[in-house]
Amino acid sequence: IGGEFTNPNSSGYLLSYESVAHELDWEMYYNSSDGDMVFVFDYSSPYYEYMIFINKSLSLIGEDKHTTIIDGMGGDRNHIFSIHGDNIQISGFTLRNCSKDGLDAGIYLHLTSQIHIYDNIFINTSIGINSMASQNIIVNDNYITSGSANNRTRFGIVSAFSTITIRNNTIENVRAFGISVQSTRCLIENNVILNGTQPNNQWGIACSSSASTIRGNFIANFTRGIALEATDYSGIHIYGIFNNIHGNTISNAIHYGLFISKSLITSVMENNFINNVCDAYFIRAFFTRWDSNYWDDWGGDGPMIIEGYRRNNYDWHPAQEPYEIG
Repeated sequence: IGGEFTNPNSSGYLLSYESVAHELDWEMYYNSSDGDMVFVFDYSSPYYEYMIFINKSLSLIGEDKHTTIIDGMGGDRNHIFSIHGDNIQISGFTLRNCSKDGLDAGIYLHLTSQIHIYDNIFINTSIGINSMASQNIIVNDNYITSGSANNRTRFGIVSAFSTITIRNNTIENVRAFGISVQSTRCLIENNVILNGTQPNNQWGIACSSSASTIRGNFIANFTRGIALEATDYSGIHIYGIFNNIHGNTISNAIHYGLFISKSLITSVMENNFINNVCDAYFIRAFFTRWDSNYWDDWGGDGPMIIEGYRRNNYDWHPAQEPYEIG
């Protein structure tokens, strides 16, 4: 429709309609086949739509992520894209203004597999991307932000009961969680997660999962940086078994840079802990390995003592200088 998009591996369609959702629904249900590419022009942007339902294997590509805009019109109108098929790519869009007070997402995944979401912008979506019970999901190079003082963005990226890679995203000024994963096997790497203006922001990364790796991330200005089990304010918060926290920079956390709770066999290595009120704390965490981390409040002699609930752990080889990460 509007002309044919040439692709050596698939057919495709060019969309430039004022009602992109209507045309997408029509093409996906009646005209498209698995493997098609749907290309959306920006000339009629912004498109005011929500609940664009995708259940076929498609590549959905916007002309320019800065100018191909889909506006959910605020209010509690549901997700912008609702994904229920496999082998889908979404790239090149700005998705904004969905779910003023609810928990709707710019992109929602449910019972899907082989999904790639990359190079998009999310502004004032209650959740940027939400993956539920989905497998082999890749989320990379997206920008997620509140976009204004009237902040609707509670969560950057959420995943539950999924397998997911979250890589090279920038997440700013969310109200609750930058990244939250539950019962998810995940790789979270090389993301920048910042809280610049939201006083109620709580967690940079909250991980209630096992066999997950969190590495190479830069997390700053949160109440907590990384949290294993999301029960209080942290930069990173961890809960589970066999989790690895390597090579992150966690700075300016109001409570804890890293909080570990109800965890078994966690590896914490070669991270930078800088200017946090408390760099790390643990409760009911067993067999945690702390090694070669940089602690800006280490005295420079002997091990770094990590205080926990009723006992201490030790980093026997604290780094003398901060690592260059990212």
